[in-house]
Amino acid sequence: LAVGSDPADRTMWRCLVPEDATANIAGAAVVDPDGVEHLIVLRTRNGRTELTAHDVDTGLRRHAVPMPGDGTVSALSTTSDGRSCALTYTDWVTPRSNWSLDPALPLLAPVTGGGGIGRRTDVRTEILHYPSTDGVEVPLTLLSPADAPPGPRPTLLTAYGGFNVAFKPSYQPEG
Repeated sequence: LAVGSDPADRTMWRCLVPEDATANIAGAAVVDPDGVEHLIVLRTRNGRTELTAHDVDTGLRRHAVPMPGDGTVSALSTTSDGRSCALTYTDWVTPRSNWSLDPALPLLAPVTGGGGIGRRTDVRTEILHYPSTDGVEVPLTLLSPADAPPGPRPTLLTAYGGFNVAFKPSYQPEG
């Protein structure tokens, strides 16, 4: 939403980034890495994060930001110099850590000394979809040993779905 010089004058309001029926906007930041302002939009779709860069005046989508995995971004903010975004990232095999986004490239990179990255390579992550009784495709994440052969194995299945609340991927080394 862009607001004119008088925020109380709703006639000057305009929508920059349209609604997406399958993804919620969870945050936004404006950065200027190269003399061109970028509106960074954080969305959550099926519990997973998406980052996109948009023209700050028109809302036109410039590009998607490649993510390091199928995970969760939080604490999106503009850095003090206004040239990039700071955020935290985690997924099923990556501990929560600090990252920096340069939207002009676009490049999302871990911050040195920002809390060890330590991505686990001994775990394989697989995203599947399963139809519910009402036909809605429900995402299903399988975690298994990376070297496990295909086939049946003991499984603990937990699920939650409802009220438009998703279970977001996050690293939980304790199990």
